[in-house]
Amino acid sequence: MVEMPQGIQNLAYSATFFLFSKRTTRRLFTKLDIPMRILVVDDEAPIRDSLQEILESEGFEVGLAGDGLQALQILTDTEFDLVLSDIKMPRMDGMELLTHLAKIFPQLPVVMISAHGTV
Repeated sequence: MVEMPQGIQNLAYSATFFLFSKRTTRRLFTKLDIPMRILVVDDEAPIRDSLQEILESEGFEVGLAGDGLQALQILTDTEFDLVLSDIKMPRMDGMELLTHLAKIFPQLPVVMISAHGTV
């Protein structure tokens, strides 16, 4: 596993437990055994890879994007149940991505993360 700051690792595990609850609820209502799909958006490859490893070990399907623009392109082709996005990224940051997602996919939950002490 790639080394990740403890705060990010704790956030990933917290998000996993939150998502597990949602996934369980989704299964109760749909009665489908389809893993929840999460799009991880972060410009730092080690963070993306670590989050992917953690989430996949919990049974989630994971897609990866390096910035907001790439995330929007992926979301037009593939359906996801949740977006887990960094805030500070080049080209299109997480806040701009959030604005676009609210307009295009208003029902899609988004969790924002940051390794920076201030935002």
